[in-house]
Amino acid sequence: MPKLAIMICVKNGGDFLEYQLDSLATQSWKDFDIYIKDNHSNDDSSKIINNFKKKNRSISIFNCEGDNDHFANSYIKLAKDIAGKYDYYAFCDQDDIWLHNHIERGINFLKSSNNNLASMYCSRTILIDENGNKIGKSIFFKKKLSFKNALVQSIAGANTMIFNNAAAKCFDSIKTDRKVISHDWLLYQLISGSNGIIKYSKNASVLYRQHSKNLIGSNIGFKNKIKRLKKLFAGEINKYNRSSLEHLSDFKSLSEKNRHILDDFERSLSGNIIKRCFYIFKSGIYRQTIAGQFMLIINLFIKKNNR
Repeated sequence: MPKLAIMICVKNGGDFLEYQLDSLATQSWKDFDIYIKDNHSNDDSSKIINNFKKKNRSISIFNCEGDNDHFANSYIKLAKDIAGKYDYYAFCDQDDIWLHNHIERGINFLKSSNNNLASMYCSRTILIDENGNKIGKSIFFKKKLSFKNALVQSIAGANTMIFNNAAAKCFDSIKTDRKVISHDWLLYQLISGSNGIIKYSKNASVLYRQHSKNLIGSNIGFKNKIKRLKKLFAGEINKYNRSSLEHLSDFKSLSEKNRHILDDFERSLSGNIIKRCFYIFKSGIYRQTIAGQFMLIINLFIKKNNR
């Protein structure tokens, strides 16, 4: 039976960590190990982890040395450390809940894929509040998943991602001394950039908790749209774009076609407005929604981004 490694990075996750861990113990797919990196928590996270170990002695749980890195870098370091040891890998947050068949869904897809191709299963999520009450679902994106989309948008949370060895090894080229904006977004870029396979399911199998301490959180809702607009006009979007370019420029498995797209995208981030417009349209990049596409165009006219 194929074996899975579940990766969890913890930082003061005591409020909800027990719920997440308990949901792993009740998975229909049982053949997995858990790697937990506690990044110097000063709450009761360590106690919760130890109690979970005592209750679930049949599950192999490995404690990894923590660090003070940005959360995305911390996950990527962990993925690089264990790449090649398992058939499949999964990112897991400290505050969500996996439905009982989450792992099984992901592995059933991956088993049908070519192991030599970087492949990933991901999905939309059911949103819950701090008390576990359902408050909605994440957006279901319908446009084609591709490198042209991945350059400017992440389509799924890391908490839904299950991927194979070939995908895990895509992180080999990533230099973790540089800040990574988001490990889920980067993985989407790496897999699509190498012409890998991505299954994005409309059927949610993760309860994604929304609370005041969320590092990322859902993008739905009026307040979150306002936050995104503020980031746009502050030039933050272009910082994200340049971070992506830094990491992808070193990625040796990027296909020749996608390398040209990346080059055009880089040219669209500097120069006069005519040059920027020419290369953004030449690259063919797109976002999944009309509003997102509008923001992509507006971004061209913001002088803070013209660097």
